Amino acid sequence: MSLAGTLVSFLCKTQNQVDNIFLRRLIGTRPAAEHGASYPRHHFDVSKPTIQKYAHVLVGVLHVIRQEPQSPYLVPISDKVRQLFNTLLKKVAQSETESFDPATINEQDALVIDEDGNVVDDQDLGGREDVSEHSQVPLSEAEQAMHDVLAALYTATPDSADQGSFFSPLMHYLLLSSLRPGGGWCSASVITQKIAAMLFVGRLVFGRIVMNDATRHGLTHHE
Repeated sequence: MSLAGTLVSFLCKTQNQVDNIFLRRLIGTRPAAEHGASYPRHHFDVSKPTIQKYAHVLVGVLHVIRQEPQSPYLVPISDKVRQLFNTLLKKVAQSETESFDPATINEQDALVIDEDGNVVDDQDLGGREDVSEHSQVPLSEAEQAMHDVLAALYTATPDSADQGSFFSPLMHYLLLSSLRPGGGWCSASVITQKIAAMLFVGRLVFGRIVMNDATRHGLTHHE
């Protein structure tokens, strides 16, 4: 199917499978209510339409990896990320993931972001219901490949000291996507929305890593 459809499915499954309240707070899903001084807050899921908006941003990052050698702006991509991405493309081509066209997302349909980078206008409190069918469903091969690519992107380190701090494809995409054809920059609010999407997806990816390690090594989420 599509990269976007696989990404949306991966994000929905991962969010719905994070049942530890402290891990959910770390990921940063929306607070629901306080239940007293001795109880942590519950956290609502981000709704599926919002996840689709986030996927719209991250698919752009993935397409940066697909750059051609003749591209006018070459982004440094490690061999590991390229290999994982090629595996992802093969798995997606073989999968039956629900298709989602990111072109249906209007960039002007702005999300309202708070100071922590969380969505505050996501009124669909039924978001968890949207993805409840994923509760205990394991990741498909395509979704696992998506996780592997994202984990490699979010844990990337410089290949050399010469790369400095601007080595991540995520940062390069943020720069490129914030430029307008005329050479100007898009508004600060639009850039903030892109950053919010990257942060949320990154937190879900690390949430999946924590859950996997806890299961594999018989640890608690705190350990």
